[in-house]
Amino acid sequence: NNQKINTGVDRRSADRVNDNSMLVVAGRLVGGEPFSEMTSINDVSTGGISFYLNTLLGVGDLVDLSIYSEKWTSAESVPRYQIKARVLRISPNRHSKNQFFVAAEFASNFVNLSCEEDFESIVRHLQQAVANDENQKQQYE
Repeated sequence: NNQKINTGVDRRSADRVNDNSMLVVAGRLVGGEPFSEMTSINDVSTGGISFYLNTLLGVGDLVDLSIYSEKWTSAESVPRYQIKARVLRISPNRHSKNQFFVAAEFASNFVNLSCEEDFESIVRHLQQAVANDENQKQQYE
């Protein structure tokens, strides 16, 4: 007898990490009109993300996610990352009547829009360019 019994065991393929980064979710409603809503990440893994929204989405909907830093301010107008995600599950938020819990899987590669990781390499390139320029100038003097 080789029957599988559903024990309610978590079937996620990757560990989840709690993250409070700000998130802008954009897409199209059932009628086709665009929507955009700011929220924060509930948790994230290598394969997906969860968050709460006031907008009711449908399972299978494709949304664009713009991920900002945890300490987002209105001065930070460019998100750190953008990625597409497909809605897997939606359930009412037990703590808030007008909100929905959304679980989604990533449906594209992350686009890194943040310059922070590259800042040091840009500084090195600038220093190198200035040094080369100085060397060139000395040759002609």
